[in-house]
Amino acid sequence: AHPRSGLRLDLVFNPPGPFLPPRQEPLEAKFRKELMETHGIMFNQLIAITNMPIKRFFDFLRKKGTLEGYMDLLVRNFNPSTVPLLMCRNHVNVSWDGRLFDCDFNQQLELGLGRSGLTVFDVDSLHDERLRR
Repeated sequence: AHPRSGLRLDLVFNPPGPFLPPRQEPLEAKFRKELMETHGIMFNQLIAITNMPIKRFFDFLRKKGTLEGYMDLLVRNFNPSTVPLLMCRNHVNVSWDGRLFDCDFNQQLELGLGRSGLTVFDVDSLHDERLRR
């Protein structure tokens, strides 16, 4: 988003396979350069995430026989200092039909925000207490 627009655009990157994402800072620099030069797109932040072994990715790993190895990779690389910055703690994901989720992974599992699954039509502000679990 252009700095004077008052809007924020954060991009999310997750690796296309059973491995960890590259370091976020150099990846963000590469995305900034490529998107600006190719499409004139500016963004605020790139968030590099690790894939959760759920749904189709889980099935893929199981069929390839790599589920256990990927789970071991995740356990070996767990960094407790990243927990306060987890995407699911301070971002909102909006589905095509307006349902709200605290992250993409919970959207895939259909674990919506609020007890009855809040939508964009239920809240007036991102400061609404019902968005905090």
